[in-house]
Amino acid sequence: MGDISSSSGKVVINILDPSGAVASSAQGVNIYDLGVQRSNLLTGQYAVIASAQGGNTKASFVATDTSNGTTRNGHWVHVELPVPSNYNPPPGQYWWSMQYVTGAGTIAVDTVTVAVGLKGGPVHLLP
Repeated sequence: MGDISSSSGKVVINILDPSGAVASSAQGVNIYDLGVQRSNLLTGQYAVIASAQGGNTKASFVATDTSNGTTRNGHWVHVELPVPSNYNPPPGQYWWSMQYVTGAGTIAVDTVTVAVGLKGGPVHLLP
């Protein structure tokens, strides 16, 4: 996800599973601020927002909070959410989504770009 901003208030980004709940993984979820280049992931030049090693299990992060100076404006955020190898949703219940949540009084002034990829193998295409 890239270039998330607001002129005031707070913006939280959630990845929602097909049930509409914030996606989670018992294996943990890594979330990194890659700065202005997605390639920073490969070079290790990123800031850890939340890590599986640190106990994070939710695919959710604060994108902007003007009360404490948190900003990801112009940055790529990388979310690693493990999908179990036995994942097999019922027909018609396989849509995942991204939720852009603004706090009270927040004025969102930006757009969001998303790139989705698969990691690991063999690749199992989700229905």
